[in-house]
Amino acid sequence: MPRFWQSVDVAVAPSGTIIESFGMAALEAMACGLPVIVTRNGGLADLVADGVTGSIVEPCDVAGLELALAEYADEETIATRGASARQVAVERFSLDACLEAYLRFRAADGNGR
Repeated sequence: MPRFWQSVDVAVAPSGTIIESFGMAALEAMACGLPVIVTRNGGLADLVADGVTGSIVEPCDVAGLELALAEYADEETIATRGASARQVAVERFSLDACLEAYLRFRAADGNGR
């Protein structure tokens, strides 16, 4: 997947009626340093910080999607938001970060199993 994501400038996940519970493709793009445009649908809006790591538009809002895409005609916007997206992907979803979250969850569970 990295080769694919390195061949584009921005990732777009315009889910309309299908609810995205998480958005692995969006996270893969972020991990490769790309800003992501998503719709406010399911877990996608929890993954992307609007104006920081990408853009969030309303589901089925074609004009909103068009405006969001136009923001990325600027290379500096792509670079800045892409770097922020990569940082979030590493800080929140790297193997180490996921392991730490899991261990915190287990400790809070109290069972230790």
